[in-house]
Amino acid sequence: MIGGDQDVVKTTHLAAMQQQIPHARLLILPANHGNYMMADFDGDVNDN
Repeated sequence: MIGGDQDVVKTTHLAAMQQQIPHARLLILPANHGNYMMADFDGDVNDN
């Protein structure tokens, strides 16, 4: 699982989800949120 420390999904929630998935690994990226991870369905990215 990958999340950002400023993401909509709180890091505590990501950690709780990770505990429920066997062998799951969690990466929290600092000072960012998930919009940089991929383009949306139209190929656009959020530049804000």
